[in-house]
Amino acid sequence: MKRLLLILTLICCCVLTLGSCGAKEAQIPDGYQVYNNGDISFAYPETWTMTDGSTVILVNETGMGNNITVVYEAKNAIYSTITAEEFQAQMGAVLAAMGMTITDCTVAQTENEIGTAMTKIEFTSTVANMEMGQTMYIVNVGERTYTVTVTENTPDDALVENVFNTLTIELE
Repeated sequence: MKRLLLILTLICCCVLTLGSCGAKEAQIPDGYQVYNNGDISFAYPETWTMTDGSTVILVNETGMGNNITVVYEAKNAIYSTITAEEFQAQMGAVLAAMGMTITDCTVAQTENEIGTAMTKIEFTSTVANMEMGQTMYIVNVGERTYTVTVTENTPDDALVENVFNTLTIELE
């Protein structure tokens, strides 16, 4: 009987311990809500609206200014090895055709506090003498590679950091 009680106690302890293991959950900041498409999720300002489609656009109530776009492509490993120079050369050629330039590009492999590994690409875009900061967070999920791009017409460090800190892979 004592042995059975000991075994049941050990099982309960293991279940409770395992229940507390796993990925950390993102803390959603005040004033933010969660975007979740079943593959990825992150926090964005609760007053913003969403335009859904093949490209998801999250934008403030004016429909102009800072925004977040979500796009995906077939899963690939391009971004895990790309350098800032390669990215700037490849994207620069495409954007130049649209009258845009990019400068100050950086690329880093990073992970947020909740364990989401990603490629982070930061650069400045210029179009018609207007500069915008852009930060891309790129993650592979299932058969897709997602790019979440935060565009800042007006600098907003909190927005960029909140997207980074809450970006979560929902499926693996």
